[in-house]
Amino acid sequence: MRSKSLRVRHHIAEQKQAKEEGSVN
Repeated sequence: MRSKSLRVRHHIAEQKQAKEEGSVN
């Protein structure tokens, strides 16, 4: 259960980073 939440957190972070990169371009 704990690892699952961590995985979701990582996925959200990746999406956030991708969004920031997209906005920069």
